[in-house]
Amino acid sequence: MIAKNGIDWDAMGFTVYGECPEYKGHINKHHRKNSKINISFEKSYRTWERLIQIDRGNNRKSVGVLCKQWKQYENFKKWYDENFYKIDNEKLEFSYRFWNVNNNIISPETSVFIPTAINMVVKNLIRSAETGLMLNVNVQKNLYTIRMFGEVIVSSNNKEEIYEIRRAIFKRQMIDFAEKYKGKVPNKIYVRLLNLELEEGGQ
Repeated sequence: MIAKNGIDWDAMGFTVYGECPEYKGHINKHHRKNSKINISFEKSYRTWERLIQIDRGNNRKSVGVLCKQWKQYENFKKWYDENFYKIDNEKLEFSYRFWNVNNNIISPETSVFIPTAINMVVKNLIRSAETGLMLNVNVQKNLYTIRMFGEVIVSSNNKEEIYEIRRAIFKRQMIDFAEKYKGKVPNKIYVRLLNLELEEGGQ
């Protein structure tokens, strides 16, 4: 497709469905009735662009496959508008691994908006899964150590003992998170936090 400014989107490797999104203005409730805004300034569009790049393998930090439905921006925007919510003094982040840290499919069923603090836990679980060890557990010469916030919590040669202690700490943290965000996040997120268990190699 040749855009209005002469850019050939097909030649640049983009697939455009229908009218070019960059130039598809729409009415904004904060603007005059006949005023249009550039859709590329929309948060939903910027999020969608990032997912497109992940799907194409252009994001070194994330791996994922975008579902066919969401390769059309209009479908993603509809889900975005229906599922986005606000929490005072909190930033929400898009996640497709909150329900399962090993998931690589980006779809309505796997995606959710969660507070930054919760997403940090998800990212830590993902990194832990890559190491093959439980979150915040290090091993050196058969000595297992739980290290959190720059401090050693406990060390032991007994792997299962260390893992049991770390599971208990994690469970307490998730319960605290759940209570902190109770009534502020959708109930399914609250329930997930209450039931989130820490396993070897992440989750």
